[in-house]
Amino acid sequence: MEFNNTSMGSYKFTISVPSTNPKSRVAGSPIGGIIVKGGKNPGGSLITLMTNENGEIELNDLPAGLYKFTTLGASETEKTNPMYKSGYSEKTNPLSKN
Repeated sequence: MEFNNTSMGSYKFTISVPSTNPKSRVAGSPIGGIIVKGGKNPGGSLITLMTNENGEIELNDLPAGLYKFTTLGASETEKTNPMYKSGYSEKTNPLSKN
């Protein structure tokens, strides 16, 4: 996923099962427990968050720029690690690197 924000701000994204998946009984449903990794491209801080039970991640005070993110299933360790909870902030997320 690519995201190009033109000004600093707070954003919320929802990860869901594609609504066009005819084989899925839960098409369009949000997916909790998905790891979202990425950051500003090129050379920005690494962001690693896990979607909540509503399939949401929040990126607060996100500086302007082009961002690229990938998604993958969370390991058991990541599912219980509070550092992966949503609410990214340069000042508070210990996984953020400058």
